[in-house]
Amino acid sequence: MVPGGWIRGGESSGRFPDGHRVYGPRRISPNPGDLGGPGFTYHPPVTIACDSVDFAFSAGTPVLRGVTCSARAGRTLVIVGPNGAGKSTLLRLMAGLIEPTEGRVVLVAPDGSGRSVASIEPPDRARHVAYVAQRSSLAFGFPARRVVGMGRHAVGADSDAVGEAMRMMDVEALADRPFHTLSAGQQQRVSIARAIAQLIGRGSDARCPRFLLADEPLAALDPRHALRTLDAFRGLAERGVGVVVVMHDLTASLRLGDDAIAIDERGRIRNQGDASEVLGPGTLEGVFGVVFESVGLGGGSPAIVPRRAVDVNRIRP
Repeated sequence: MVPGGWIRGGESSGRFPDGHRVYGPRRISPNPGDLGGPGFTYHPPVTIACDSVDFAFSAGTPVLRGVTCSARAGRTLVIVGPNGAGKSTLLRLMAGLIEPTEGRVVLVAPDGSGRSVASIEPPDRARHVAYVAQRSSLAFGFPARRVVGMGRHAVGADSDAVGEAMRMMDVEALADRPFHTLSAGQQQRVSIARAIAQLIGRGSDARCPRFLLADEPLAALDPRHALRTLDAFRGLAERGVGVVVVMHDLTASLRLGDDAIAIDERGRIRNQGDASEVLGPGTLEGVFGVVFESVGLGGGSPAIVPRRAVDVNRIRP
């Protein structure tokens, strides 16, 4: 056991600084062994870190190749790239929903200790990671308030957290509406509110890592609610939550992101770092095969405007 109750690679159970259990017994993993080996640097404060990650749904068909990156608590990270680049897959790996074919995805403490995200038992992982999919798979006609409340299932009921999350996402007026009767945009806002409720309120502790991972959260939203959602994400980061978002809207990505990762069509990271640099026209041309222009808007982040497609062979090293 290391100071603060975090786990070195070979240990099997422990506690976060707030005292609750975080790790159950180590289960069999394709990537056993000590974490933090040669050639890999952890980045405190708390991170979700990917170390040389490959992933393939079938043998010989890689989706992600050699991905090394991290998402930090208290910061916003946007992931961009063309269709099929592996952005959603990377997000699911960070959420612990799937495991890499090669490499490691770990939740890392400031002292460098950590554990595979996927190996954390789901009830404990829910205290630290909330995931919003592109599309809701909820099939039953639960009212919206109950759906948001489901975010508290593993962490303990908290009506105040549910109410705050619903206010943040402007879904209070939908509280008694059956989820399946809502529009796609309304369903998305309720789903995001569920994830927010999971991470705030009773049982939350700024000393414990919390991450919200959202896959294309703005896709079905009108402009007003898209802006409101960006503000909500920024507010969560100010409260110490790490926010990781896959997006296609590059202007919104620049507005939201502290950090950014650009993945090319072969599932490799083309660039990562400060969002203002990664989301520049030069880098984006190499990722998307499109000439972009950065257009000033008279204050705040510029708009990223696509101008024309380029020869695809120019973007393939």
